[in-house]
Parts: sequence; structure tokens; C-alpha cells
Amino acid sequence: MREIDYSDLLEKLVDKPGLNHRPLAGDWELTYRCNLSCRHCYIYQDNDKEELSYEEVTSIIDQLYEEGCLHLIFTGGEPFLRRDFLDIYAYAKNRGFLVTILTNGTLLDKDTLDYLKRHPPFMIEITLHSLEQETFENITHTPDSFEKCMQAIKMIRERKLPLTLKTVGMSLNKNHILQVKDFVQGLEGVKFKFDAFILPKRNGSHEPCQLRLLPEEIVELVFSDEEMRQQLLNCKNVKESFQRNKSFFSCSAGLTSFHINPYGQLQLCLEMREPIFDLRKGSFKQGFYEFLYQVRLQDYQPQSPCKDCCAYYICGHCPARGLAENGKMDEPVEYLCQLAKKICFFLDKKDSEVTVVKTD
Repeated sequence: MREIDYSDLLEKLVDKPGLNHRPLAGDWELTYRCNLSCRHCYIYQDNDKEELSYEEVTSIIDQLYEEGCLHLIFTGGEPFLRRDFLDIYAYAKNRGFLVTILTNGTLLDKDTLDYLKRHPPFMIEITLHSLEQETFENITHTPDSFEKCMQAIKMIRERKLPLTLKTVGMSLNKNHILQVKDFVQGLEGVKFKFDAFILPKRNGSHEPCQLRLLPEEIVELVFSDEEMRQQLLNCKNVKESFQRNKSFFSCSAGLTSFHINPYGQLQLCLEMREPIFDLRKGSFKQGFYEFLYQVRLQDYQPQSPCKDCCAYYICGHCPARGLAENGKMDEPVEYLCQLAKKICFFLDKKDSEVTVVKTD
């Protein structure tokens, strides 16, 4: 019997046009609380709001089940700070969901991982900032977090649980990223992820953005590694079809994917903090098929410089990032424009069609 790669299957399903507007996958922040104080973190906790109770969480899970959702990503904050997290996890598993857990790993102990060994998740994802303790803990602002994270990785691998290690590129670890990638690729069966876009805080503060890598640093990093370079070249190959089908919302958010925050507010995605639909007052079915659908009907304003930009396919801009950065969904994010210029220059210096928004 041929082994099924559910990761690949889910990706194809979520992005398949023929299955549009069906909630196949969702990420869910169960709490904004965290035991680390990472310097690049975008979370801002509103202490006046109350997290969903266990009963409220399971009620929403039931609704997701009824609508045919397949994949849930439980994240935070740090989801293991919820004392009922394993109960929530077990409920979702028993309902048949594929469950991914995003965690910093520092709270994982033998008993918890033995339980997960008996009831395996679809994936565990842990952020590994660096292989050096000083750099790692300069980012987390938490003593002993490096040792606890590495111990968790060791215990997960001993139990042969599915694991992805990811790195967020920033000025604090820019010389460590490829070391982490090489380390991860030396671990059998472990996957590696990399991202270099740091979000503003949810209260509007741009303080974390000061840690962003310079656009030229990102390009130098990507083009110094053959695998990362090839991924970027593959991105170029989709340019023609992307521009032909370009729309304001070019992702799956609100069509096949969704986001829920700790207070039961339904959103298009993790990055797009508004508008929201309160699942404490209305059903998921109503929120997904009616509310999110109306959000996605929005389009470019006639004067939007992003509307006809030929490098939009590669710049990483989206309505959520425009809103978080500038307060307007279709306003260019200068940082992403500059990054697109650098990438396009390296991808095809002679491509006369590549023009990007001027932000100078």
C-alpha cells in the first residue's frame, strides 16, 4: 500500500480552486500567555478579555467537525500553559482532526511526551532560534530556555514523533540561520522552516520590526544556499499564472482556511486582526460562510499602487500585512517593496517586465 503524505495532501486541498469556500484547515491561538519573552513577538495580551473555557472550545470544535474541517493547528502564546490543553487536544483527536501543535518546547516533559507518543499529533513545531545558548536566550529573554528547548527536541526524537524545527530570521541570529538549517537536515525525518518577516505588535507598536533583517541580507542568505535559492526560483515560475489570476486576497484565508483567537474571535488569518466575528455570539457556520465571505469581497482601491505591480507575486504583501503595517489593506509595505526589488534583481536582471512600486 502506498504511504500517503498528508502534509502534501492538505496543501493541495487547501489551495485547490474547486474546493473553494470550505473550512479545511484552521489555526487556533488557545492562549496569548507565554513563559518566554521573545523580543520579536507580536502578541499583545488584553487582560480585560477572558479566554474561551474548555466547554466553549469543545463546542467550537464540534461546529468545525460539522462543517468538514480536517486540520487544526493549536498555538499561542504557549498552548501548554493551558492546564486543559491535553484535554482539548484529546477531544480534537477523538473527533478525527489532524492536529498540529506549535510550541516553544520548554514546558514539554516526559509524561506529556509519553502521552503524545500514545496519541501522536500530525506535527509538532518548535522554533529553534540558534544552536548557541547566548544567542537563543538573548532572543527569548528567558534563562535556561535553550537547554529546555534542546531537551524537548531530544525527547521528541527519542519517541519518533513528527517534528518540524523553524527559524525566524532577524538581526540577532542572522549568522546562525544556515547552521540551524544544516543541523535540522542532519536529523532524520525532521523538517525545517524559515521565515524572515517580523510582524508589528498587535497593539500597533513597530518595536519588533527593528529586528528585521535588511532586504539585502535576506537575499544574500537565500542565494547562498542552493535549496533556498531553488525554492525562490520555483516561486518565479508561478509569476505568469499568478498575475493572470491576481486578486486582492490571493491566499486561501477565508476560503479554505481560518483563524480563531483565544477569545473566540474568528478572523481570516493569524496576521489579519480585524475585522472579527465573535463565536460566542454566533455560529462558526455563520461566521465563516457569511462574515468572512463579505470580508473577501473587498478589492483594490483604484489608486492602489499594488494593483498593477508586476512584482506582487514575490513581495510577500497581502491585505493583512498592509493593515498591520500601515493601517490600510492595499497600501504598500515599504520593507516588502524593497525586498521584492532585491529579489527580482537577482532572479532576472534582464526581465523588463519586472517593475515594482517605487517607495523611495
